Amino acid sequence: PRPGTVAAAMNDNVPKKEKARRGRAVRDLGNEKKQAFYRFNVGKIFECLVEQQDKDTCMWKGFTPTYIPGLIETGRDQADLKNQILPVRITKAEKGMVLGTFNL
Repeated sequence: PRPGTVAAAMNDNVPKKEKARRGRAVRDLGNEKKQAFYRFNVGKIFECLVEQQDKDTCMWKGFTPTYIPGLIETGRDQADLKNQILPVRITKAEKGMVLGTFNL
């Protein structure tokens, strides 16, 4: 707690293991909610900011206006798409990101 606050004067009665358990529970819930949000957006089209090409997959990385990170399948060889805003249809929700295709 910050010095000078009411919390700073309180005794620390919560055991470390319980604090860790609560922290994990909150992080897990946050991750579940994030994945549910990603799944909710499957099938929708967003104007995505394309940032860079993934070295391993050669797919493009980008973000939706709601900051959903994703990999974008072009379906064909593309010129440099870096820093362009393009329509992308989200096709699948993965752990921590979505997959999409250009909707040209």
